[in-house]
Amino acid sequence: MKEGLIRMRSFAQAAAVLLAFVASAASSFAQTRPSLIVAVPSELRGTDPHKISAGSDDNVFGNVFENLYGLDIDGSLMPQLAESVKVSDDGLVYDFKLREGVTFHNGDPFTAEDVLYSWKRGTDPQILNPRAILMLRNVANIEIVDPFRVRMTLKAVDAGTLYNMAGGFYIVSRKYMEGEGKDDATRKMIGTGPFKFVERKINEYIKLTANEKHWGQVPKVGDVTLRIVPDTQARFAMVQTGEADIASFIPAFIASKEGNAKDYKIIRGKSLVNVFMNIHVRSNNPDMKKPEVRRAFNMALDRPNLFKAIALGFGTLHDGASCGPAVFGCDPPPAGYGYDPKAARKLLEDAKFDFSRPVRIVAPATAGGNIPQARETAEAVSYSLQQIGVKTDLVIKEYAAWLAEDQQAKQPKNPAGDIVMSVVQDNNINPGARLKRTLVTDGIFSWFSDPELDNVINRLDTISSEQERLEFARQMWARIHDLSPSIFLWSYDLIYAARSNIEWTPQFAAFHAVLRNVVKK
Repeated sequence: MKEGLIRMRSFAQAAAVLLAFVASAASSFAQTRPSLIVAVPSELRGTDPHKISAGSDDNVFGNVFENLYGLDIDGSLMPQLAESVKVSDDGLVYDFKLREGVTFHNGDPFTAEDVLYSWKRGTDPQILNPRAILMLRNVANIEIVDPFRVRMTLKAVDAGTLYNMAGGFYIVSRKYMEGEGKDDATRKMIGTGPFKFVERKINEYIKLTANEKHWGQVPKVGDVTLRIVPDTQARFAMVQTGEADIASFIPAFIASKEGNAKDYKIIRGKSLVNVFMNIHVRSNNPDMKKPEVRRAFNMALDRPNLFKAIALGFGTLHDGASCGPAVFGCDPPPAGYGYDPKAARKLLEDAKFDFSRPVRIVAPATAGGNIPQARETAEAVSYSLQQIGVKTDLVIKEYAAWLAEDQQAKQPKNPAGDIVMSVVQDNNINPGARLKRTLVTDGIFSWFSDPELDNVINRLDTISSEQERLEFARQMWARIHDLSPSIFLWSYDLIYAARSNIEWTPQFAAFHAVLRNVVKK
């Protein structure tokens, strides 16, 4: 008996030593990988992934949390917390097989309960998830079939469902959110992603570390520090001096002037971040309702030269509707309006445009904003309209004031604004979600209203056949082009500066730095 107790005690001691060794080895493994410092311009707006209010929040959320399906580095669909999905013939039922053995960063096991909870919480009116429009509100029900299988039933067919999960349906731990993470003030960001949240000092830094237990791709870097540096020149200087490995949101004028050097380089990330000037058809100015007037405004711009002078070629020029070759149904895009100020002036005269009334243009100051060269762009648009006889009243607001008063995610919009600068991102190649937000009557960012176009946009994602949907999308873009709801400009590249020992391809169309594939030599 005594020998048995000794053997049991020896076994327990050996097991304890082994566990300690494993834990030490894991910790040592994290420490042996290089650390990474990334200079970013903006602080988090909050720590709740279901209350995300700015694209910059994804610098953390997009690395810490995951969805059932997400996007690969090239922008293609990839399963994340779901292993696979089967879609019913009528396109209304999605049967997901979930990954087994996945754990949240605090050790909670991931199961179907967390998917159901995340959907219910994301659609809770008290949570007011601003991204719910992308997918969640079209979900009629999520049924747990077994611990690792869920059946999702849609209210209406939506061919963009899997695409719209990316960034719009972050999965959280039900156990944590109903327990320790219930209060906003003390909640930590607990996800399943390739990086774990460590700590945050408001307006200074956010620290992450690699998730060595990630089900898929364990990062090749260890500790990550996101330093909050609003000043663009300061962010760039940090890379030049080696204080940071990567700096995000580098303006084109700096990137074009500095170029690559021995110790650092410029990295371009292809994005679908569209910059345009919304024409407010429900403003106090009746001329904005006339499609001939809106087309004339588009024809007044010498876009190629403006693009070269302001964006310096870092992006994709839109000489017509805001869609490039990468966007579904936009290859090729509709024919451009062309630069023809004489024809533009005649269109205005034929439409009996009131040349005595100033057109009010509202735009944000560049400082603190996410539209490169915003002031210069607005000034160029204003000047171009003046050249065809249009009086303009250009109002430049501080970024926060513009965001609150003129880009508010609610209706009705300010009737005093005739033309308002906007920037809206396509999260993927499917344009349906963006157009529902920006062009459909009463969409949260919409300044436009046309019932016929509403029906067209709403029908796009209800078409199951890929070829039929493609042809329909092409007709939709042609319709948008004819209606000229905006002064279309360009989509810009996301520009990063990085040390020369960094190897990294930014994820296609991501508005934030996806860091799982960063290699630091």
